[in-house]
Amino acid sequence: MGFMDKVKATMQEGIDTVSKTIDNEKVDSKMREEKRKADKSFQEIGQIVVRCMMSGEEFDVSMVSAQYSSAVASMQAITDYNSERTEPSTHYDDYLITDNYVMPQNDATPTPEPAPAPEPEPEPEPKAIVQPEEAPKIEAPENKDKDDYSDWVEITDDKFWEEEKLA
Repeated sequence: MGFMDKVKATMQEGIDTVSKTIDNEKVDSKMREEKRKADKSFQEIGQIVVRCMMSGEEFDVSMVSAQYSSAVASMQAITDYNSERTEPSTHYDDYLITDNYVMPQNDATPTPEPAPAPEPEPEPEPKAIVQPEEAPKIEAPENKDKDDYSDWVEITDDKFWEEEKLA
């Protein structure tokens, strides 16, 4: 009976390990979904801020309050899911709400001043256009007679070329 008890205990350990892994993976998939939601909220906040900065519009915290609330809710869900895991994950540390996290209040949050626009850089002075030098003209040698055709080859219509006869 001792051998069968050891086999049974080993099998039970394997089953427990697989069961914990499956449970952790289920929680991980929920955490990944919440992370995607939080990232989407962060992206929307960034788009609103950039749009305000580019248009010169005043930025108000109320413009991003819905996205901020959604991001905080997702972060809280990730924190809750992480505590459900049998072995807490470190993959989502940036999304966990810790004790030192302070939720800002809309009334107490000062409106950030828009960043000053950078000074425009002075336009560079136009450079003078450099004209290329004229190419030297190539002329025929002075000693050649214009009517001298002695180095020319005459081609007659009778035989322009000869073809080799195949054997």
